[in-house]
Amino acid sequence: MLPPSVDVPAPTWTDWNRTRRVDIRTGTTPHVLRDVMKQWEGNNVRLERGADFSEFVSLLREGKPVVTLLRVGSIPPETTLSGTWPMMHWVAVDGFDESDRMIYYTDTDGG
Repeated sequence: MLPPSVDVPAPTWTDWNRTRRVDIRTGTTPHVLRDVMKQWEGNNVRLERGADFSEFVSLLREGKPVVTLLRVGSIPPETTLSGTWPMMHWVAVDGFDESDRMIYYTDTDGG
């Protein structure tokens, strides 16, 4: 869990202990995304953490898209001031090809 904001050092020549408040932007949380999607899809939407791959494929076989949060990189420690953080991104998975071992998705940025 990440806090919504943190105090980071911002010293000046006259105030060595000065800090400043920095917002941490974590993007859309799973709960918020679920609640927004429920406005259109009602009880057809459910939130699941750590779902296994067989259930993922089963939903796709039924023709049900799966909105998935992927790790797409890392934010380096020199940027975060407190270790490496994952860079995450939502995609809508809408198909797969078992023989080619391919998963088809629509990027949430429209690509």
